[in-house]
Amino acid sequence: DAFGAISKGAQRWLDLGIVRFQPSEIAKIAVPLGNRTVLVSVWHVKLGGISLYLMDTDVEENTPWDRELSARLYGGDQETRISQEIVLGIMGGVFVAEVLSVMLQVGYFKYTKMCFGQGRRLLKMAPLHHHFEKSGWKETQVVVRFWIVTILLCMAGLASLKLR
Repeated sequence: DAFGAISKGAQRWLDLGIVRFQPSEIAKIAVPLGNRTVLVSVWHVKLGGISLYLMDTDVEENTPWDRELSARLYGGDQETRISQEIVLGIMGGVFVAEVLSVMLQVGYFKYTKMCFGQGRRLLKMAPLHHHFEKSGWKETQVVVRFWIVTILLCMAGLASLKLR
């Protein structure tokens, strides 16, 4: 099982599996690439309520060159991939904060409802930009400040690329 080390509670938030047309048939899509066709298998990742579909060219029917296409596109070793994800997390910090605010709000509400019989909230409203609006900020103030923060985070992310 791919989830051998993941608890049952965590499996509700994270679900990973290869897409199948039938229980015994892995979904493979033929993608024209130049003068040849590359077969791509599709992985479905569900993180919370968000579905994400990932393509993988590591399919037996592909040539060795085509089988490594996904690895070449998404980076080489694990360290490179992790550093790419960190930079993307930094540059997309406002979006990460928006998503995390919803996950934290829902998780905290469910936890406090289970423990105390009544759900409590961390924020006045989720996602995060609504919390600021409920706190008295005008929508334009929230948007402009989120833009400024995003620009600063993008500059920090780009600067971290130069440091390597």
